[in-house]
Amino acid sequence: MSNFSQVTEQSIEALISAVSSGRVALPLNKIQLNNLLGNHAAGAVAAELERLLSKAGPEGTAAALELLLADRKNRRVDMQQLLSLVWTGPEIPGIRNRDTKVVVADLFRRAKKSVIISGYSFYKGNEIFESLAEKLAADPSFSVRIFMNLSQDHTVIGSEVELVNRRRDEFFRYNWPWQKKPEIFYDPRAVNADNSEKAVLHAKCIVRDCEDLYIGSANFSEAAHTRNIEAGVLINSVELAKKLERHFLGLIEAGLVNELR
Repeated sequence: MSNFSQVTEQSIEALISAVSSGRVALPLNKIQLNNLLGNHAAGAVAAELERLLSKAGPEGTAAALELLLADRKNRRVDMQQLLSLVWTGPEIPGIRNRDTKVVVADLFRRAKKSVIISGYSFYKGNEIFESLAEKLAADPSFSVRIFMNLSQDHTVIGSEVELVNRRRDEFFRYNWPWQKKPEIFYDPRAVNADNSEKAVLHAKCIVRDCEDLYIGSANFSEAAHTRNIEAGVLINSVELAKKLERHFLGLIEAGLVNELR
C-alpha cells in the first residue's frame, strides 16, 4: 500500500468511513474518489484500492486502512522522538529547546569511533574541540574529519597554496592547538577566479559514529554557540547519519575535495 503515502491521515479516515458505509465500493466511482481524496491522491491509490476491495471486501479493506492509519500515527510519534530542535539565542517563555553548545559538546563527548564536521567558519573553537582532541590523542583508531570553506570572504588574495597555508596556520593556532591533528578537507572551487565556477562549502553539520547527526545554521565559534540567534536540528537516525557520512567521504574518494596539509 505504498501509494497511500500520498494520502493524508484525515483523508484516510474519510476513506475508512466511506468504505465501511458502502459509499465507496466496486466499481469505483472515480469522481466520488476525487472529491474524497483530491485528484492527485485519488489517481495514485485508485488501482490499489480497487485490488484491495476485490480481494478483501469492504470490511477487510477498512481494517487494512485502519492498520495503515495507526502505523502512520505511530511513526509520527517516533519522528518527534528522533528530532530535537536546537537553539542559540534569547529564550522565549514557554518554549524549551536544546542549547547548541550543549548539543555539540554532548555529540563530541559520546563519540567513540568517528566524527565528521562541516562548517563555513571556525573562530576560536579550541574550547569546542578540546574533548575531540583528547580522544584523537588517546585512541589511534578514532578519526576526526573536518570539511571547511577555504576563504572567509569573496576576495581571494594570492594562490591556492598561499591561501591553504594561511588557513591551515589560522585554524591550528586558534581552533586546534594540540599536537595530534584531524584530517581537514576543502573544496578547491572556493579559489576559482571565475565567479561562475566559484563555490562555497557552506554546510554546517556533525555526524557522530554514523548514529546521529546535527544540522544547523551555527558556525563553529563561541559566538555562534552561545550568543547569536541560531537554529538547527538534532536527528537520531542511523540511516540518515550513514547517508550524510557517505556524501562527505564520497567527496574525498572522488577527488572533489583536497586535503589541507
